[in-house]
Amino acid sequence: MIELEEQEAFNAKAILVEPRTLKEDPITAQGRMNELESLCHTLGLEVCTRFPVTIRSVKAASLIGSGKIEEIIASADENNAKIVVFDFDLTPTMQMNLERQTNLCVIDRQEVIIQIFADRAQTSEAKIQVELARLEYSLPRLARKWTNLSQTRGGVRGGKGSGEKQLELDRRYVEKRITVLKQDLEKVKRCRSTQRQGRMDNRIPKIAIVGYTNSGKSTLLNALTSSSVLEENKLFATLDPVTRRMVFSNGSQALLTDTVGFINNLPHSLIDSFRSTLEEAALADLLIIVCDATHPNLTGCFMTTEKVLEELGCKGKEQLILLNKMDAATEEQQFLISRFCSEVQKQTGEQPLKVSVKTGENIDVLIAQIQTRIQSGKIFSEYHIPLSEHALIDRLRTEAQIMSIRYEDTMAIVCCYSSPETYARYSAYLASKNQKSSSSS
Repeated sequence: MIELEEQEAFNAKAILVEPRTLKEDPITAQGRMNELESLCHTLGLEVCTRFPVTIRSVKAASLIGSGKIEEIIASADENNAKIVVFDFDLTPTMQMNLERQTNLCVIDRQEVIIQIFADRAQTSEAKIQVELARLEYSLPRLARKWTNLSQTRGGVRGGKGSGEKQLELDRRYVEKRITVLKQDLEKVKRCRSTQRQGRMDNRIPKIAIVGYTNSGKSTLLNALTSSSVLEENKLFATLDPVTRRMVFSNGSQALLTDTVGFINNLPHSLIDSFRSTLEEAALADLLIIVCDATHPNLTGCFMTTEKVLEELGCKGKEQLILLNKMDAATEEQQFLISRFCSEVQKQTGEQPLKVSVKTGENIDVLIAQIQTRIQSGKIFSEYHIPLSEHALIDRLRTEAQIMSIRYEDTMAIVCCYSSPETYARYSAYLASKNQKSSSSS
């Protein structure tokens, strides 16, 4: 069995195979392949050629016919390529048969994404989530001839694969390791749930920044909260959710959470493993959907984001749609942006807000819209609470959005935004003036 050494694997040449049906739109197929090529570059592979294959019927054994397989082998020999990447979710049988016939390392889009996640994982939580997803993906594929792009089987990090004689031993080890990781992940979920409950109890509005990978979510979080969260022009730069406090000019506050980016055909094993992380979006009061205005498949990226959000139970949640990177949009892209805005307006009834986080274009408009959305339906109130009833102040902290508390000789003056129910419950402590709803403020 031929093995790829660590350095060789990272700089290996790869052939991208693009299976497409007769009914598929060529522009959509082109966008998928461009994205896969970006994923391969992120992984460290050198793409030497792209190989389109028209599929009339999917062959269960190897996806494509023997003639196309021979063409791929000839192309690999010509370009000295050692890896074949399919833009298709290969079954374990397809993957094994293709490797046997080509004598090359065959991987698919899912394995590329999982390996990128593995390379980017920094915290213990992210490492647990990624390892679990990778093991669940690898378990039915342990009989594969090639073992080099999975750290769980020797991997690109170096070392030899276990070999076919160790197959059953490997399978038992992987199954046991999956059980242990699931137990560890449950502990992480309980810890995250406790932290999340603390944020839920203080009644400060929660905002989740979601969107396609590399659309500018972390940069937006930094701009709105004056933070220094890692921001890179790379796919999946953020794997761990980061929450920061945002303070408005009137003193009100909100909690912003930067989430992991979405991508087309995100492996379900990753969605399941990162569910506790992605649930930050499901529990938010407002979703800020960030779209990259310069992406060639802008509409497709938005549809993918909406699909993942629906899977997470976010359908019908309050949304604010942004078109970021407007400063880099070309004249040709402006036409696609206009068409996208029209489609979104028909779907949601609202126009996306065009911004540039890099230059600051329309950021002030964005902040105003965020403030309006999170305070919609709430009542601005000023309560005069005697100092002897300090327990009421503590209760207000959990039931209302506190803007300020000023202490005088005998009372505390609490200014806050509260729900109509809270407003009525504490009506006996209302000041006789300055009562107004957020809609009139």
